[in-house]
Amino acid sequence: QKKREKIKYYFQKYDADKDGKLNQNEFAKVVKKLKIKIKDKEMCDYYTLLDTNGSGFLGMDEFMVLLDPKKSEQLQFGKELMKSFKEFDKDKSGFITEEEFAKVLGDKYGQEDIKGMVQKVDGDKD
Repeated sequence: QKKREKIKYYFQKYDADKDGKLNQNEFAKVVKKLKIKIKDKEMCDYYTLLDTNGSGFLGMDEFMVLLDPKKSEQLQFGKELMKSFKEFDKDKSGFITEEEFAKVLGDKYGQEDIKGMVQKVDGDKD
């Protein structure tokens, strides 16, 4: 409970415009102040994973996920998933093309196999 109060205090302190949300810069300041072990180069990924409603800001509930051990494991999994996605997404478009997928897989699969894999996971066919 004491830790939650401390986090709430710093959340509110670094919420510069007092709108109850943190932008990325405010988030980074709170993380550093609270000595939460997130590397600078991973800060953006964590911010994106925590922003579950996609608003571009973190509310108190979204930020508090860092304290919940079960959710922290999910967050770590999400971070690893994001890292893997970035390895495939060579042109940083936010999409993985068949060509990018094929490059990562190498010669292990034929073009038809790769096409089939992509079709299976590409729900919106984009």
